[in-house]
Amino acid sequence: MYHRLLGAAVKRSNDGGSTSRDAERAGGRLVEDGKKIEISVTEPQTSSEGTSAIADQQMVSKPISNFNGKHTIYSVAFLTKGKDVLSGGQEGNIRQWRLEDGKEIETPMDVGEWVYNIAVSRDGRWIVSGSGRGDVSVWSVENHKRVGEMKGHAGPVWAVDISPDGTKIASGSYDATVCIWMRRTNKRLLTLEHANWVAAVKFSPDGSLLAIAIWNRSVRVYNSETGRLLVEFLVRVGSDGNQSLAWDHQMHLYVISLGGEIYYLDVSTGETLLQWPICLGGEEKRGCIALSSNCKFLVGSSGSSISFWDTTTCTKIGLDVSYPDDAGRGTGDFGKRRHCNWSRKDNRNF
Repeated sequence: MYHRLLGAAVKRSNDGGSTSRDAERAGGRLVEDGKKIEISVTEPQTSSEGTSAIADQQMVSKPISNFNGKHTIYSVAFLTKGKDVLSGGQEGNIRQWRLEDGKEIETPMDVGEWVYNIAVSRDGRWIVSGSGRGDVSVWSVENHKRVGEMKGHAGPVWAVDISPDGTKIASGSYDATVCIWMRRTNKRLLTLEHANWVAAVKFSPDGSLLAIAIWNRSVRVYNSETGRLLVEFLVRVGSDGNQSLAWDHQMHLYVISLGGEIYYLDVSTGETLLQWPICLGGEEKRGCIALSSNCKFLVGSSGSSISFWDTTTCTKIGLDVSYPDDAGRGTGDFGKRRHCNWSRKDNRNF
C-alpha cells in the first residue's frame, strides 16, 4: 500500500487518521469565487525522465478531483484509513468528504466558530477541534455528535493533539498557553505558559512527552504528566497549526525552522543530530514537515514546493512538486489555500 500524504502539512495517514493544518503549502489549490471554496486534488505530470530526473527539474500539476466547500479552509485530516478527509475553517463546521469521488458524506459537525485545527485519535473514534473562540471540542466519528468541550483559553486555539492512548488532549493557543486535558472528563490537568503564541503541540509516540513550538522563539519538550520542562531548542518556528513538528520511533524530533531548514533533535541530550535546508536562499517562510509511518521518508515544504527526503542520508528523492506562486500564506491572509494527496513511492497523487 502506498503511503498517502494530505495537504500542505502532509501528515501521515494511518488507521486512526492524522491531521494536516491549513494545507497552506503546495499540493492542489483552493479558489475563492464568491461563496464557493474549491479544494482541488491535482495530478503531477512528470518529465520524460520520470522521478529519477535531477533535483532541479520539477513537476507541474493539473486538477483531477475537487472537494467543494463554502469558506476558506484552515485544517484537513485523514479519517477511516485514509478513505475520507475532514475539513474545517471559516464556515464553523467540520465536514467529511469521500476521497474517492470528492462527495460530502454524513452530517457536518457544527463548531459554531472558525475551526483552526483538527486532530483524529489513533483508534479512529474521536475528532478533536480547536476554535477561534478558544474552545476545544471532542466529536464522535460514529455519529458526528459533540461529546466533550473544554474551555479555558483566552484566545484562538491554533493547535490540538490527542495522546496515542486517546486519554489526553493538548491544545495550544494565541494566548501563549498550552493546556493538557482529560478527554473523558474535560478536566484541565496542566497549564503551561510561554512568551509568545503556541504554533504546534505534539505528543511523543508513547505519550510521555509533549513537544511545543513557540512562534518565532523556540521548541520546548515537557513531561506530559508533570509539566516539567525537559529541554529547549532555540529553533525559530514560523508555522502554526501543528505543521512544524514530527516525532520518530526513536523519540527524536524533526522541526522545520522559519528559514526552511530541517532540524533532527535528540530530546534526551539536547543535541542537534542533523540539520539541512530544504529550500535555497534562506528566506523566512512558513514551512511544514511530515514523516512516513516507518520514519524512513520525510516530506517538507517551504514556500511554493513540496520535496521528498530520505531521512537516513538527508538526500532528496525524485522531483519537487512545485507551483507558480508562493503557497505558504500567513494565517492572516485569507487567500488561496492548497490541498493534495500524494504517493511517496512515485510522487504521484491519489
